[in-house]
Amino acid sequence: MTVELSIEEAERLYRTGDFPAAEAAARNVLSLSQPSERQVYGRFFDFMCQCAFLQERDPDRLVRIEEYCRADMTAHGPTFWNQLHLGALHQWQRRFDAAEMCWEAARALPFGANHRGAGAYSSRSFGWMDTILSATEPLHRATQPQLFWLDPQREGTAGPVFLVSCNSKYLQDWLPIYATSLHKACPNALVHLHVVRPDADDRALIDEVRRALPTMTFNATAETPAILDSFKRSDTVKAYYASARFIRLEQLALHYRSDFFVSDIDLIFNADPSPLLAEMGDAAIGLRLSNMHAFFPWTFTGANFAAVRFTPDAMRFFWVVSEYCLNIFHHADVQHPQWYIDQNALTHAHEYTKARQEGPGVINLNTMALSRFVRFGTASKAEFRAEAMRLLGRS
Repeated sequence: MTVELSIEEAERLYRTGDFPAAEAAARNVLSLSQPSERQVYGRFFDFMCQCAFLQERDPDRLVRIEEYCRADMTAHGPTFWNQLHLGALHQWQRRFDAAEMCWEAARALPFGANHRGAGAYSSRSFGWMDTILSATEPLHRATQPQLFWLDPQREGTAGPVFLVSCNSKYLQDWLPIYATSLHKACPNALVHLHVVRPDADDRALIDEVRRALPTMTFNATAETPAILDSFKRSDTVKAYYASARFIRLEQLALHYRSDFFVSDIDLIFNADPSPLLAEMGDAAIGLRLSNMHAFFPWTFTGANFAAVRFTPDAMRFFWVVSEYCLNIFHHADVQHPQWYIDQNALTHAHEYTKARQEGPGVINLNTMALSRFVRFGTASKAEFRAEAMRLLGRS
């Protein structure tokens, strides 16, 4: 069988959920290709390990992944893909320093993996964070670009603040959908929009939405970070747009002195999520943890929805998140993809604050029937947007 036919067979088996057979098919792809073909070999080494990891009832799944890594290192020496997965294995064993040593080694090697492997470029150690937090003047205090209000702040009703961040184009595409669905679920909601690189049309759109939904309150801040002009890759710029809400969360929470729901803007509310805060019990933060593909720390924590209580421990947590993100962006790798920065920061803050015995209680929102309250976008944003418009009667 050719490499191409083996790839088709492996992907077909994966789509049917037959992960043992898909793992075996991926092994066949590797036997027919060479490490010099990094786009194929690295991608299917990752695919093979992912299929092994997804067999949750198999007690030997992690053993096999380690065997794959060790055998590949013996045959080919350290490569991006074997260091990537060996690091993930150490992470699952809670050997965090050993994991970061592998990912540091991977960053120095030619890239070869599925897109998930890009998270290795923004992974960092606990010692790195210790150094950052011991600085006389933390980065997120000293060098954050100025935050300015697009218009005077409006006072809203008591209750949690709904925070989103995006660039101007995403605001234009999604604010009417986000706001309309939230209005149906929570007609008196207070929304804070944080826009990166705003343009002249943004104020007009926000005013239009205010007029259409007068019972809601919309406040808007913006920033135009000069550092974005230094990024050589468009995915690094997009990663900043996605991370900005977490970079600014502590600052905005101290301003409002309120609980927050932090989310993507491209989603639909099914109901008012406020009951989640009561259902969280003693936990100060609700995050989406440990989906089925969560072998890497940057895929362990979803960044598209979070519930945050206004407590000192939660503010400390998001101070760590902000420092993490800003230090990554200020030393951005100009050659490699920089996606998953916000997910890496959230997972790091979770583990780091626990290890330093200063963490807030964190609860997994994925165990709390989150779909009662919110519906997330699909892989095809255009299809999801069209569906959302139809559901909300805006087509």
